[in-house]
Amino acid sequence: MSSQPDYIARYELENMKLQMVPAQLNSRVFFGPLNSLTNLKFITDNNIKHFITVNIPTSLSMKYCEKIPLSLNEYTLLNFDSNLPGSTDGMNESLVNYSQVYSSILTNFIKNQLPDCADSLYSTSSLQHLANNIVTCVGYERLTVFNDFMTILHASDRNIYGNCLVVSSNGNDEDLFTLLVSIILKENITLDLDSVIQHIQTLRPSMRSICRNKIQYYQGFIQYCELIKSKSWNTLLRNEQLNRERKKVMEQRNFNYKRFEQESEIELSCQYYDDSFGDSRSDSEHKLMTPTSELDQVDSFKQQYPNRAFKRVRYLKE
Repeated sequence: MSSQPDYIARYELENMKLQMVPAQLNSRVFFGPLNSLTNLKFITDNNIKHFITVNIPTSLSMKYCEKIPLSLNEYTLLNFDSNLPGSTDGMNESLVNYSQVYSSILTNFIKNQLPDCADSLYSTSSLQHLANNIVTCVGYERLTVFNDFMTILHASDRNIYGNCLVVSSNGNDEDLFTLLVSIILKENITLDLDSVIQHIQTLRPSMRSICRNKIQYYQGFIQYCELIKSKSWNTLLRNEQLNRERKKVMEQRNFNYKRFEQESEIELSCQYYDDSFGDSRSDSEHKLMTPTSELDQVDSFKQQYPNRAFKRVRYLKE
């Protein structure tokens, strides 16, 4: 029996090493396999301070979180585990303690960011799910909660709160892939699904086995796409309304400025007339001869253009 050529063995070894290295989805989100939670160099170099596990038993996440090379209060840990009950009822004592500690840290982080992003969340019910670091919902709810957490993350200061690492058991499964697709579509719903899939597969070639049908018919995915489409349209309409209002203000400002320029030209012509023919009337006499409406108009222009120097306009009789 012939042995495997050395170059094939080396290729497979290098490929296995690449499998263990997380990929970067965007400026603040990385993704990969579970064992990357213990990669001290990667976590330090990329300022990872938020960890999300997908479809990994929480009992296993507990063991791995002990190896995370950060102190307890320096990071958040969020588990998407649908195999656990939605409350602490039925959990053993160690799971309950684990949930209480990390839920408290997660809640504090979210509260600090909410003033800046509350209006951008897809659903307020996401906050109820995120009150516990163990999220048990699936399908549409999972996609919504996950992306609302991403919104909260992006609202935070990167230098203080760092980046996020999303992991699954091997970093190549369908659930993780769908969550990554949902992030990209959230940022730009007009993108073609095939191009999004190809982009992620380029970032992590080991995901090439996942096809469009698996993503498109993932539980709740179509409903989620409809949600972000409606949100995108609402945002677009709101921005258009703001642009119209801004344009109206600018048009009014330009109109006032042109009117002022016209008044200035009249003023200069009147001043030329006075300088040419002379006028011995006092200021009080000029004021008495000037109609009240004209005085009010001058005062109005002084209020609109406080930095301009106004010359006295003499009211001429025909």
